[in-house]
Amino acid sequence: MSAEKKRLAFFILSSAAFALLILLSYMLYNSTERVVMDSLQNKIQIPFQRHIMLPVFFQGQFAQKTAIQDSFLFHPSEDLSNLWVKVNDKILMRRLGFHDTRNSSYPSVVFNCMYDDRPELPHLRKLYSLLTFTNGLAACYPLEYWASCGGHPAARNRSVEIYYNYILRTESSIPEPPLHGQISFDPECRSLSKTIPIKDNTTNKNYTYAVCLHKSIYNLTEPEMLVHWVELNLALGVEFMTIYLQNGYIPESYYKLMIPYIKRGIVEVLDWGLRPPVIPGYTKFWGQTAVINECLYRNMYRVKYLGLYDIDEFIIPQKLKTVPELLKEVEANSTKATASSSYVARNVFYYDRQKALPELKQRYANDTIAQTAQCPGMKLPRYYTFTVRNDFDHFQHRYNKIIIKTAAVIAVWTHWTQKWMNGYTGEYHLSTNDALVQHYRIPDKYPLTNFIVTTFSMSRYFNETLKGIIRNVCTLK
Repeated sequence: MSAEKKRLAFFILSSAAFALLILLSYMLYNSTERVVMDSLQNKIQIPFQRHIMLPVFFQGQFAQKTAIQDSFLFHPSEDLSNLWVKVNDKILMRRLGFHDTRNSSYPSVVFNCMYDDRPELPHLRKLYSLLTFTNGLAACYPLEYWASCGGHPAARNRSVEIYYNYILRTESSIPEPPLHGQISFDPECRSLSKTIPIKDNTTNKNYTYAVCLHKSIYNLTEPEMLVHWVELNLALGVEFMTIYLQNGYIPESYYKLMIPYIKRGIVEVLDWGLRPPVIPGYTKFWGQTAVINECLYRNMYRVKYLGLYDIDEFIIPQKLKTVPELLKEVEANSTKATASSSYVARNVFYYDRQKALPELKQRYANDTIAQTAQCPGMKLPRYYTFTVRNDFDHFQHRYNKIIIKTAAVIAVWTHWTQKWMNGYTGEYHLSTNDALVQHYRIPDKYPLTNFIVTTFSMSRYFNETLKGIIRNVCTLK
């Protein structure tokens, strides 16, 4: 046989052997699949309804291509259809799930759901999720309705809160973080939704105190209020802030004001997009409770305490300067506070009664350059110009806002914790001597006449907030 024929024969035999090796490898993994699944089931006690095992030579590429990313949620989103997964006409999933390992004996995967359940109550559709892991394994898990959040039944009867918020989690323990999940009505996950990336518990930050706006911004008329909100929160000891934008309802100028803070790594701005055609019409504050609970799960590993309130309200210590100082003191003096899942502070309204901080009058009496030359037309924060508040006897004082412990809370509503982990208790009520929720409201929500208290407590924050406001607002003037 000639050398050329020998080389050809060797090539054919080598190719055939390589093809046979690939086939045997695939068959081997299929034949050992049950053994692998039994081993996993004994290890992590998961009832596998359906499973898939990819050949090992595909797994590295698979994991690489499906690496967890949540960048599509950040403003500006390239495609708003990436913000939500429509399971059917009534059930929506936020397109980011979470691997929750706060309970070490029951780590699970959590999904944030908005559900128009009114035609189905008290019966809710059973849901399942096909979870895919980094090694190429995929398995089908039943989901449970772990917690629910929303307004009072009367509000739902008025069709204001059309979509109700549910926190769903896997009924079985999931020790390893999946790459992504898909939602199904089928117990064997044969019909699947789009993929939902799963965020694991890795983080590069370990903050003590952060805050979220507790609904997506959609109706704010003064963009500068965002800067006012950020600057006062920084003075109050906040290390990080999460802001949601309801796409299509506010101009881009709101986001541009946040860019300097985003570059400093102290603010993140996410798109929300819960509007037609994703849903047929308005639902209360465009899904406020889902905003709150996503912010909880986004921050459960990077933040110890998380404040949740609106853009015109702040939890203000009355004796100390910062909130972390306040919480440290409260926990040092109270075992009940240490065991609680959250803190609530009472609400007081501040309105415009033509009595500004004395520092404001002094500064602009002696130095009008700051307002006219450096920043002409600059709007001043309400916490400079509103100093008269209602008394504690007014019925609105019974309302409160909340700071949660992210390690403790399962679901949270606007004014209180809805559900918390074992080992914790409910809210701890801060005394009015320790903290107040100072609410700077326009216009007057109620015809209040008992404004009898004048306070200049916000003078403590005047110099540092004014400096930041001038620096960041005036750049866009």
